Amino acid sequence: MQRNTMAIEQASLLAGGRRKLRSYPALAAWRRRYADERRYRFDALWRAACAEMNAIEAEQNGLSETAKQYLREARDILRSALKGVA
Repeated sequence: MQRNTMAIEQASLLAGGRRKLRSYPALAAWRRRYADERRYRFDALWRAACAEMNAIEAEQNGLSETAKQYLREARDILRSALKGVA
């Protein structure tokens, strides 16, 4: 049941297609889940959120191409997780 919930949440993150650079859906979803559970789970959502945090830091340092790479990495992590669940 828990794994299916995660798959649905991740699918909803990918459903929007291309996102603006300043949009960080995995990070937002991870923060919501952490607020609910108050514990860390080191899973695909956590890894994608880390990649999005790296994108934020790269963007703040003027490295927009690096930020875009991190956002692609986050999207790829979530897609791979969905393939493993489906």
